[in-house]
Amino acid sequence: DSLKIFSATWALMKKVLDESLVKRIGFVKSGKLVDKMRDRFGDEAINWLRAETVDNRRKRPKGEKKAYWKIPETDDEHDARGMKSYVGSPYYIPTPGDAYMSR
Repeated sequence: DSLKIFSATWALMKKVLDESLVKRIGFVKSGKLVDKMRDRFGDEAINWLRAETVDNRRKRPKGEKKAYWKIPETDDEHDARGMKSYVGSPYYIPTPGDAYMSR
C-alpha cells in the first residue's frame, strides 16, 4: 500500500528535517489542490501553470526543442518565461535567451 509506505517515509524524514521546514510542508487531497493553490497563488499563477503543463506535454516535431526564452508574438500566446506580472516586473531576470533575442 503506497499510502503506508509514504506515511512511514514521511515520519522518518520529519525527524531529520528542520522543524521550521516541516511546518511549511502541507499535503492536500488532489480534489482540493487547485483551490488551495488558487487561494495561495491567485488565478494568474494557476492559469499560467495549466498553460505551461499543456505546452510541456505537446508533442514537438523531431529535433524541435521548446524555446523557453522566446517572447510570444501575440497576447493570447503562452509565455514560457513566466506570468505576465512577473515578466513585466523589475523582478524578472533576463535569461541568456532574452539577450540572444534582443540582438
